[in-house]
Amino acid sequence: MDFKSKLKNVLWATVKTIASNFSLFKVVSTVYNSKSYVIGATENRINIVSKEPNYPDTGFVFQSVPLNFGITAPIVLRQSNQQLEILAGGLGGKIYIYDFQSLLDNNPIAKDSILLNATLDHI
Repeated sequence: MDFKSKLKNVLWATVKTIASNFSLFKVVSTVYNSKSYVIGATENRINIVSKEPNYPDTGFVFQSVPLNFGITAPIVLRQSNQQLEILAGGLGGKIYIYDFQSLLDNNPIAKDSILLNATLDHI
């Protein structure tokens, strides 16, 4: 393994360690506009780590985007109409849908939401 590959492995190991501390749930990863991202969630924040592929020896970019609800489930990525979307579940069965770019722009306004109506039967 050459030096560049070793460095890349070390950097991604670092990202994985940091990601485990910034998410209450399993993290997701994607490539968007030629950048690699790791995305997680804690309480009422979506946390994003990105890395510029052309600069492997520089630092990572961390971003924490506050939301106005508590996140209660792992983040889900979805490709819809050529746009990358983030789905975040909250209390009461509501799933909020964000354009990934709006989160990167620190403009966390949900473009849509889904309410799952489920009842629990008790014996």
